[in-house]
Amino acid sequence: MKTITVREHGEIRVARNGVAGAISVAQADRLTDLEKQYRVEVFRWKHSDRIKATQFVGVAVAGDVVVEVLPKIDSADDAAVRGNLVQMLAKTRKLDIRAGEMAALGKQRNLLEIIVRLFCERLFIEVHRGLVHRYEPQQDNLFVLRGKLDTTRQAKFNAAHPERFFCVYDEFHPDNPFNRILKAAVSLLRKVSRDGDNQRRLNELYFVLEGVNEVHPFKLEWHRVHLDRSNQRFHTLFELAKMFLKNDHQDVSQGRQGGFSLMFDMNRLFEEYIGTITQEVFKDKQVRLQGPQEGMLVSQDGKSAFTGKPDISIVAGEKIECIIDTKWKELDCGVAQADIYQMLAYAHRYNCNKVILLYPHTAKLGKPQGKQECYKIQPSEKEPKRELIVATIELQALEDVGKQLEKILGRNLA
Repeated sequence: MKTITVREHGEIRVARNGVAGAISVAQADRLTDLEKQYRVEVFRWKHSDRIKATQFVGVAVAGDVVVEVLPKIDSADDAAVRGNLVQMLAKTRKLDIRAGEMAALGKQRNLLEIIVRLFCERLFIEVHRGLVHRYEPQQDNLFVLRGKLDTTRQAKFNAAHPERFFCVYDEFHPDNPFNRILKAAVSLLRKVSRDGDNQRRLNELYFVLEGVNEVHPFKLEWHRVHLDRSNQRFHTLFELAKMFLKNDHQDVSQGRQGGFSLMFDMNRLFEEYIGTITQEVFKDKQVRLQGPQEGMLVSQDGKSAFTGKPDISIVAGEKIECIIDTKWKELDCGVAQADIYQMLAYAHRYNCNKVILLYPHTAKLGKPQGKQECYKIQPSEKEPKRELIVATIELQALEDVGKQLEKILGRNLA
């Protein structure tokens, strides 16, 4: 299986005769069909011989090719960008990935194999410590009474067999919804991974989970899984399994075989990542993501309209000290006037004295990351002094993002 790697909005050649570095028309159709799953274009036809990636990053398997889309982070090294993407996913999906693990994972060929290897290594550790066991309800026709007698079924099935008992009881074993999700993930990855070491690990794990029933992903009982302290060591595994299984796409129309994708909207991922880091930096304050949601206008009948939903709000008591709106696009093209209007509306509606437009940093700007422009918002007679800051975050060294945010926002926000 070959791997084709492009950056966001990059183009992939489509050819009919197996040209190196190109994909077939059928594979291109499979990739553009991802719109049905994600409800937005992931790849689009650019010309008759090319398709173009959008703002989605990750991997998609189409036949015998893996297409990997990496973020447009300033770096010529795909491996470094791939590692940064894994770390951003780890932070936003609450995955516990240690520095030593990242160094080993970086040797994998693409993002899919990196995450598969992480899943395998973690699951091996935990199954040797013991799978999660739960009391699961069982019912069976037995020769000895166990648990409670089901009188209705006893009368129905055992009227002529008084030596048998139709029992309802609980049994403590590993065949439960939690482990079925893990096994479903292993089963899926055996079909999509092409790395030899990963395949060997997945086959061994499938054998270890022999006592757990295999359930179709559509029938998994997600609602019956509760993460708590008793299964805390499995939290990362569960989140990884959810990523795999929730992103699986099957298209059986027109005789097509199922595919697999693991794609993430960089607009959303950037927002979630900055929000998570902001929560870590300002632990002494309340950091709200996607809120508070307030109506920006009031209709003639007194109903709230056009709900505002700030990406990140830093709150102290009842006062919103700062609102951050993340923009995953290059600032060298300039600030869109619509974005300025949005931040002015936020400053007024939420009575906030500091609003920030935050972009990823690019070398094209020709100056360091951080505050790029600071504007005083023209006040009316009764309004306090407010400011709008346009700033950038450097994403090559993610360990510095927290310090960058602290410098942009300042410790004293009030």
